[in-house]
Amino acid sequence: MTNLTLVRITYCILVTTGILLGQRNVAVFPFESDSHQTDGIASRVESGIRQILLRSPNHNVVEREALLQVLNEQNYMLFGLTEEVGINAGKMLGAQGLIFGEASNLLYGDSYVKQYTGISVQAEEYRRFVSFTISVRVVDVFSGNVIWERSHSFDESETYYRNLVQTEPEQSNYARGLKSTLEDENAGKFTKGIAALAAIAAMAGDFKVQTDALDQNPSPIPELMNTAVQKAVAKYSEYSY
Repeated sequence: MTNLTLVRITYCILVTTGILLGQRNVAVFPFESDSHQTDGIASRVESGIRQILLRSPNHNVVEREALLQVLNEQNYMLFGLTEEVGINAGKMLGAQGLIFGEASNLLYGDSYVKQYTGISVQAEEYRRFVSFTISVRVVDVFSGNVIWERSHSFDESETYYRNLVQTEPEQSNYARGLKSTLEDENAGKFTKGIAALAAIAAMAGDFKVQTDALDQNPSPIPELMNTAVQKAVAKYSEYSY
C-alpha cells in the first residue's frame, strides 16, 4: 500500500468524522505570487489563514503535507496550480471547499513628500512605505464554482525628516504673519484667538518635526512588511469561509 493510498484512506475517515460533527472540510492551497519578491508574503498570509481555520470549530483543515503530496503527484509545479488541479486534489482528500490566494503588486521604498517650513524649523519630509495586494477565493469542489472572493490592498508607512535646519522666527513669513495679526490693534478677539491657536499648533509641529528628525532611523522595510502582513491576516480572519 503506497503512502498516497494511506493518505486517501486517512482523509476518508476524517471527512466522515467531520460530517458527523457538522464541520466543513477545507483545503488551503499554497498561495501564488506575481514575483519572487512576494513569495514570502504569500506564504505567510496562507499560513495565517490556515491557523485561523485550524482554530475554528466549524472547519476540518486538510494537512498541508498531505495536500502537497497529492499535488506533487499531479506535477503541479510543472503545470501550475490551476483550479482543475486543485479540484482533483480536493476530491482525493475529501475537501468540500478549496481556498486559493495570491499576493501581488508589491511596492516598497522611500519617497520625497514635501518641504516642511514651520516657524523655527525647515526640513524635507519623506515617507517609507510598503504596500501589496492579497486576493483570496473559495471554490466549491462539487460544482467548481467560485462561491466567495475578496481582494484587498494593504499598506504600512512611516514619515520621517531629513536635512533639518533651525531658523529664526523672524525669517519665517508664516511667523511674521501671525505676529502681525496678534499685534494688530484693529484685529478682533476672534481673529487674534485663531492666530494664537495657529501659532501654538505651528510650534507643536516644529517640535514634532525636530524630534522626529533627530531619530532619522525609520523602521526597516521588513518590519513594515511584517506589520502589513499581520493586518492582512487579521482582515481575512473577519470573513466566514
